[in-house]
Amino acid sequence: MKELAAAGQVIVPTIDELTERCRQLPPLQYLEHEINSAQVARPWQAVLYATNSIMDLVWPAMPMEDKLRFWPYMSWWLSYRVSIPIENAQRIYSLLKSGQLNIITGELTLEALPDSELCVRVTGRGEIEEYKYDAVVVATGTPRDPSLLDNELIQNMLMQGMAIADPFGGIQVSADRGSLRGSSGRFDDRITVLGELTSGTYFFTSALEINARHAANRATIVIEKLGNTGRLPVEAHGHHAPGWQAKNFGLDAFAT
Repeated sequence: MKELAAAGQVIVPTIDELTERCRQLPPLQYLEHEINSAQVARPWQAVLYATNSIMDLVWPAMPMEDKLRFWPYMSWWLSYRVSIPIENAQRIYSLLKSGQLNIITGELTLEALPDSELCVRVTGRGEIEEYKYDAVVVATGTPRDPSLLDNELIQNMLMQGMAIADPFGGIQVSADRGSLRGSSGRFDDRITVLGELTSGTYFFTSALEINARHAANRATIVIEKLGNTGRLPVEAHGHHAPGWQAKNFGLDAFAT
């Protein structure tokens, strides 16, 4: 709240007021409100984007009870954190209003029909609806549940106990080094992880800035394990670990 005030927010909402806003409006109404609101500067956007530099420190430090309290609002946080250009919103609004675009919610299953059509079944509110199309583009992104990943390596690691699922997404890793945690509860420094598979540990791993910082940290760990030979210190950009160039090991791409 102090950051919002410092950024120029005239009326700073309370936590209760923000929570009250997290209600699902009809798509057209929601988009219309957002488009109108975007006509003026919204200081909270700058505050929210600035969390890139600390989010991967804040989430691991939060008590479990606070994480569980926040989790039901995670999709709301993402919807405001990962914003879209107003031109895109206006286009989507126009398509929805004309009936060319429709938003359907529920669990999806896909079946190929004999006549080359595709049948999409949507289960929601206890009912099943079917829609037939000539082509379907699946762009649902990476599932947070690692058991749903179509990746043989990850599935084998989970079955063998080399990795365990994180309740908040991905697999469990140590917050400081990204070391993989197995079913024994111990962290294995021989395997480090970054990216979406660490979303449960760091919460938000979609920003290039965060992943670049983590990659530099992992590269430093690799170089340290190689015996520190041929190590050349360079200026570090980040809070996790100093960056290094290692010409002798062909790791130039990892250097900060």
